[in-house]
Amino acid sequence: MKHLGGGVVLFPNIIEVPPYVIEELSKQTTVAFDIMYEFTYDDDGEILYGVNLSGHTIRGEDLYSDPIRITGPGVVINPEFFGACDKAIYQKLLSYFTLFPDAFPCIWWEIGGHVAYYPTGSKYGLHCDNDVNYIHGDFPQDQSALNQVLSCSLVLNNDFVGGTMGFKYLDLDVHLAAGDLLMFPSNFMATHEVKEVTEGQRYSYLCNFAQGSPAPDRNVVIDKFRNPGGQGKAWLPTLDDDFRKHITECLPGDADWSTGVLSRLPDHGRTTN
Repeated sequence: MKHLGGGVVLFPNIIEVPPYVIEELSKQTTVAFDIMYEFTYDDDGEILYGVNLSGHTIRGEDLYSDPIRITGPGVVINPEFFGACDKAIYQKLLSYFTLFPDAFPCIWWEIGGHVAYYPTGSKYGLHCDNDVNYIHGDFPQDQSALNQVLSCSLVLNNDFVGGTMGFKYLDLDVHLAAGDLLMFPSNFMATHEVKEVTEGQRYSYLCNFAQGSPAPDRNVVIDKFRNPGGQGKAWLPTLDDDFRKHITECLPGDADWSTGVLSRLPDHGRTTN
């Protein structure tokens, strides 16, 4: 792993991506696009704008310059492969804690991932991942992004040009290859963009780790279990034990550091119902 600055950490080649994964995803893009937006049309039947699943309004002429989220009813991503991705990302989360142990008590549950598809000419502008598009007096119905602490982007293919991740406040541009994972804070300090894909198509698997109590009225519904590679939010009941095991087995030569971190873990014990 390599810390690039500001809590942005690169984990190269954490998983091999079989060719069939991209083939399967490419067949889902049209279905996902139709699910992703609720469209409003003009008198000539042209799309005026679309409202996406997060409630953001996108002008008709910009719809095809944004990425497509491969998620939603009728869209299926390979549970075996993406379940393996989830396991690999979780292991890297434990490694992330060794760099930033204060992140450990801020992670209570996980948010299942989805695939973002970037066709040629698409990009995604500057944003941070815990922004819920708040406007004074108009409270967003879905406020679950407020709880996000760490974001993960796992790129799935190599055959594209452009599509680098730029971090505005960190003066950082990162190009990810197939199997590379980038883990970074979800807050405004890691405000980022995916720059235009100028050739080819870019696929990435995105997921998050979060904290906070359940709040069903703002879409914070946390389950005991999440199907491998599936959507939804789920508690991480073994995180304390897994991190303890990780630092005692993987960092045995740094006894002073390990002892100091381990002494803090009981203070952050938690239970779930």
